[in-house]
Amino acid sequence: MPPAAPTLSVPSAVSSSTVGSVTVSGTAEAGATVGLQITDAGAAHTVTGSATADGSGNWSVTGLNLSTLSDGQITYTAAATDAAGNTGPSATQTGAKKTTTATPAFTTYPAKITSNAVSSVQLAGTAEAGVGLLITSTDSAGHSASATLTAGGTGAWSTTLNLAAFSPGAVTFTAKATDAYGNTASASVSSRIGPKVVSISLLNGGAAGTADAGDRVVIVFSEKMSPSSFCSTWTSATGPWSLGSGLNVTIANSGGTSDNLTLTSTGCTTADFGAVGLGAHYSASNTTLQFKGSGSRASQAQLSSDGTTLTITLGALFKGTPLTGVSAGTPSYQPATTGTPTDIGGVPLPTQSVPATSTSRF
Repeated sequence: MPPAAPTLSVPSAVSSSTVGSVTVSGTAEAGATVGLQITDAGAAHTVTGSATADGSGNWSVTGLNLSTLSDGQITYTAAATDAAGNTGPSATQTGAKKTTTATPAFTTYPAKITSNAVSSVQLAGTAEAGVGLLITSTDSAGHSASATLTAGGTGAWSTTLNLAAFSPGAVTFTAKATDAYGNTASASVSSRIGPKVVSISLLNGGAAGTADAGDRVVIVFSEKMSPSSFCSTWTSATGPWSLGSGLNVTIANSGGTSDNLTLTSTGCTTADFGAVGLGAHYSASNTTLQFKGSGSRASQAQLSSDGTTLTITLGALFKGTPLTGVSAGTPSYQPATTGTPTDIGGVPLPTQSVPATSTSRF
C-alpha cells in the first residue's frame, strides 16, 4: 500500500537574501523517501531535492538554491516513496519569489544649493509602489540628514531635508528602497552647497571715524570663491588676485541710514564686486566720495590666495568731503544681482543683503 501524501511547510516568500538557501520541511511515513520539486510559472524551470523521513516521520530539505527560478509564483510538490518502492500521492503548496525591487530615481533635486536655501531642500522621485524609502544626504565633513517615507500607489515620493548644519561644498543625496520582502535598491545624485559670508569688517587705516586713505573693508567667505566671478580678468590659477590703478571706490549717501560702498575698475572687462553697506554715513547728505589715487596711494581690491577673503582698501581721496567722528555701525554685504559672485563650483552667493554680526568703523 503506497504511503499517504506528505505534508509540506514552505516559505511564503523567497527574497534576494534567502533565495540561495531555502528550507522545505514536513511529515511523511516514517522511513519513506520524500521527493521534492519546485517549479516557477509554467514549470519553465525546476529545482529538485529529496530527504528521508525519520522515525517520527519528520523530513526537511535545506540549502535549496532557487536562483534559477523566475520571480513570481512558485510551486512546491512533494511525494513519498516507501521502502518497497510504492509512491503515494503528491502534496502541493505555492509561494512567491521576489528578489528585486525597482531602482529608485530622483526626479527633483537641486544641482546647486545657495546657502540661504539649505534649511529646506526639496527632493522628489519615483520607486516601486509601496516600498519603504530612506532618503539621506551627506557632505564631505561627515554631516548627514535623512528622512523615511513610503512610495505612493503610483511610486511617487517627495520629502524635504534640512541641511543647515552642512558645510559648503559637495553633497550627495541617496534614495534606498526596501520592499516588503526585504529586497533593496539604491540610487544617488550629487549636488553642491554654495558659499556664504562669514564676516564683514571695517578697519581703520587713517583717521578714526572718517573715510580716508588706508581704510579697509574685509569680507570673509565660507569657502574658496571663483576669482573671475568678481573680476573678469582674474583668471590666473594662483592668487592672490588684485587690482590697483584704475580702481575707483565710491561711497554714496543714498538718504537712508547707511552709505553704500561700490567699486568700478578699468582693470576688469566686467566687475561684480557687489556693494557694502557701511552701517553709517561717511559722506555728507546727497554727496559722493571717490577714492582713486595711484601707486602706493591707489585704491586696491584683493582676493586672498585661498580665495576666501576679499579686501578693499581706500586710496587717496579724489572727490567729496568726508564726515568726521562717525560712530561704529553694522556693515552689510550685498552681492551683485547680475553676475553674482560664485564659489569654484559655480554656486552663487545668495542675492539678499548679509549683515555683519558685530559693529565696526573706519
